[in-house]
Parts: sequence; C-alpha cells; structure tokens
Amino acid sequence: MTGKPFYTDYARHMFRYYIPRRDDKSIVFHSDAEKLNFGAAQRTMGRMIASERVILEDVYLLAGDTRTSVQSVAKSYNTNENNIWQILNRAEKLIAKERGLI
Repeated sequence: MTGKPFYTDYARHMFRYYIPRRDDKSIVFHSDAEKLNFGAAQRTMGRMIASERVILEDVYLLAGDTRTSVQSVAKSYNTNENNIWQILNRAEKLIAKERGLI
C-alpha cells in the first residue's frame, strides 16, 4: 500500500492525456468521460500559476513512471523533489475536485 489518495492514478491519467494534446484544436473525443476529463484538466491547468504549469507539463510529457519524471524534472530545475511533488499533489487534488471525485 502506497498511502496515496484514491484519485491519484486517475488524476495522473487525465494529465498524461491532456498535456500532449492541450493545443490540438481538432481533437476527437471518443466518450463523454474523455471530454469531461479533458475539460477538467484544462480548467485545473488554468488555475495553476505559470511556473507550476511548466513543471506539470515537464513531468507529464516525460515517458516512464511519475517518480522517475519527478526526479528528472527536479534535477533539471535544480530543486528538491519535494517541491515538484507538492505541485503534483496540489494539481491532482484540484483535478479530482473538478471531476467530482472528492
């Protein structure tokens, strides 16, 4: 048991789907849930400050697991991994609220 909130994996899934497609004007949604998730991610990113958005984008655009991505981004920004995790946790909580999970 990792002790992470129940919505964490779903939140990360939404960001991993949204971030690479955020500027795609011709995106086709295959379900209502996909459209709702995309909108929730879009609104959540809009609530984050610019520097946090950049960090989220950097983390979720990297291939591989989240822990490795956080380590890589923290190193590239010469900051503590905990700072990156705090941004991710805040964003995940916001998107979970947007989708009515909490």
